Amino acid sequence: MKKSLMLLGNVLIILVIMAFIMLYVSSERQKMLVSQTEAFKNMTVAMESVTTNYLVGEQQVCRSWSNYINASDMTAEDAINYVRKSLTAPEIMAHILFAGEDGLTGFSTAPKADGDYTVSYNDLDIFSNGFNDLLKEDSTVNVTRAYINPINAIQSIGFCCCWPSTWPT
Repeated sequence: MKKSLMLLGNVLIILVIMAFIMLYVSSERQKMLVSQTEAFKNMTVAMESVTTNYLVGEQQVCRSWSNYINASDMTAEDAINYVRKSLTAPEIMAHILFAGEDGLTGFSTAPKADGDYTVSYNDLDIFSNGFNDLLKEDSTVNVTRAYINPINAIQSIGFCCCWPSTWPT
């Protein structure tokens, strides 16, 4: 009888220890999930801030080009040459587009394979809220939706700003 009481006591001690371990592991898992969720939220907020700052910076570059071009007496070809010379990274491309009856056409800072600098956006719907919404001068960052660039077929986004609607030739 002594042996069975001792065995029962040991089994009871093991069960209590196992129950304690299960409660502890469950509690720690819950703390870790809360910690990981909080870290994810913080990372998302930080990345949103970084992305916003990047987009605002790109918009400022675009507005600087626009201000300089508007203040100068440039043709469309002069304007695209100015923008081409001001780009510092070869993978960045700028397009000056004209809204016409046929759609959006214009010039690119990079040539197509045949050396032609003209570009057409007639078959692309890149403005999710309409073209006119992007021409408003306010504090918002004017960015197009993602699209396939008609010059190099790379997925791109565009930063838009207002330039003169008519250019001297």
